[in-house]
Amino acid sequence: AEADALYRLKRIVHCGIELPILMQNENGPCPLLALCNVLLLRGAVRIHIDVAQVTFTDLITLIGDFMLEYNVLSDDARVMVNQRQNLTDGMALFPKLQRGLDVNVRFTAVDAFEFSEDLLIFDLLNVRLLHGWLVDPQDQVTSTAVGSLSYNQLVEKVIELNSLAAASPSPVGRRGSEAIAAAPPSASLGAAADEDEAAMLQEALKLSCELRRSDPRGADPFPSSRPVPPTSPPPSPPPSPPPR
Repeated sequence: AEADALYRLKRIVHCGIELPILMQNENGPCPLLALCNVLLLRGAVRIHIDVAQVTFTDLITLIGDFMLEYNVLSDDARVMVNQRQNLTDGMALFPKLQRGLDVNVRFTAVDAFEFSEDLLIFDLLNVRLLHGWLVDPQDQVTSTAVGSLSYNQLVEKVIELNSLAAASPSPVGRRGSEAIAAAPPSASLGAAADEDEAAMLQEALKLSCELRRSDPRGADPFPSSRPVPPTSPPPSPPPSPPPR
């Protein structure tokens, strides 16, 4: 059972102090260990240096106690109700900490995320969540195409582009459709999967430019992402000359 999962500890020296840090019991996402190790290195929570291993239950008890101590309830009754609800929602996320949380990154900054309930626990534990999925600002084509879109929004654009490419009679459209269809459909773990996803997005951006050049109608591959300019009324005919 997940509650019986064991995690070994390793002794390290951090800032001249010997501390235990938690080790993974198997490869894969585990935000629980990341959060616990941040708190251990800060000295916000403690595990005795002689302890060799801990259980999942031990760890959620440890961070649950810290969460309650750190988030002091307000004297204002209305604020207190909101705080209590946040704490309840945060603790409801504990089981997911062992498997992985759902986050939706934006590519404009290391701390840019679309808000989701899973981010709540980082606020409650005073831990700043960062990511490394950034667009090179010197790559103006990619930077402009990505803009402030989130990962999920970009995936939707790729699917939309795939449909447009499949319907295009040009060789560019057929090639793009085949390339995108062969790419992974969702976010995956591991360096190889990250490279595949990056290649998929790059192919989509490149294809969008090629479709613009090859389509004689000048079709926009992302029609929903740009505002339609207002149309002007036709000019009025000149007045007729007065009768003589």
